[in-house]
Amino acid sequence: MVDNSNRMTRRKLIQEISDKTELNSEVVKSVLAAFTDIFIREVVVYGRFGLANCFSVNTVTRKKHKGYNVQTGETEVRPETKVLTMRLSRKINYLFRWKLRNERNLKNGVTRENWRDAYPTNEDEEGA
Repeated sequence: MVDNSNRMTRRKLIQEISDKTELNSEVVKSVLAAFTDIFIREVVVYGRFGLANCFSVNTVTRKKHKGYNVQTGETEVRPETKVLTMRLSRKINYLFRWKLRNERNLKNGVTRENWRDAYPTNEDEEGA
């Protein structure tokens, strides 16, 4: 289960931006509302939106396919549909994976000096 106690709420976001930029929180709130309106308009009208070094939203067409309906127990043909997909930028993805990798290494006691000991070698596998 995901712990939502530390998640960034709209109120926290407005407060943090206000603190970092030394702008009034009402000004930040109006800018955030304008950004949200523009984001929604672009996605609904054009089916895409991108924010450099952050994320992109695109429309993808799913092909017609067969699917199993659990409630009726029958196979049905599902029509071609368009859905929105969201992708994080490579930089954000890389930083997140780097964080997870370092947390896992700390938990398992893996360092730059002993990383070879953490993985079995071919000799270990042959001897077993």
